[in-house]
Amino acid sequence: MNYPIYNRILFLVICSHILLVVACNSNTKSEENDIENKWYGKQIILPNQKENALKSINQDGLKIVTRINGHCYSCLLQLKEWQRLIEDVSLKGTISYYIYVVVPDSIYFNNVNSLKIRFNYPIIYDPNDEFRKHNDLEEDSNLHTMLLDSTNRVLGIGNPILNPNILIKYKNIIKRQKDDKKKNVNSNSSNLDSPYFEFF
Repeated sequence: MNYPIYNRILFLVICSHILLVVACNSNTKSEENDIENKWYGKQIILPNQKENALKSINQDGLKIVTRINGHCYSCLLQLKEWQRLIEDVSLKGTISYYIYVVVPDSIYFNNVNSLKIRFNYPIIYDPNDEFRKHNDLEEDSNLHTMLLDSTNRVLGIGNPILNPNILIKYKNIIKRQKDDKKKNVNSNSSNLDSPYFEFF
C-alpha cells in the first residue's frame, strides 16, 4: 500500500469534514440570530387569557406561555413535564403560566387527561388555534414557548421542558429581572423590565 498517498487522502477527508462542521455551525448561528432579531421585544397577544391562566400570587408580571397541539397525543403527554415545572419550588411565586392547548373541545381533553395525563392545573382551551394565528408563530414547535415580561414582550424563546439548558437560562433571566426590580425600587426607577434576551 502507498502510505503517503493514503495519508494525504485521509488528511483531505478530515479537513473537508472540519470545514463542513464549521460551515454548518456558522449557518445555525446565523439562523439563531435571525430568529433572535425577529422575536426579541416582540409583544405577544394572549387570546382568552382570562379564561384559565395559572397565575402566581406573588409574581412580578413575568410569565411563560406555551402552545400544545392537542391533536398530537405525544404532545399532550408533555403536560406531565409541565406539571413538574409548575411545581418546581425554585420558581413558585415568581412566574405565571399560560398553557394554550389546541383541542376540538374541553370534553375531549378532559377525557384524555383523566385517563392518561392527570394534569391538575388550569389550561386555556384554544380550539381555533388563536394563539398561533395572532402571533404568527414559527413552524418549529420548539419555538411555541416563550418567557414574557410584564408587558408580554419576549425575553426568551424555547421550550424549558425539552431542554434543561433553556430552563437554566429562563431561571437566570427571572433572577436578573427580580434583582433589577429591587434595584429600581431602591432608586425609584420606573424601568422594571430590562432587555435580557436569551435564544435557544
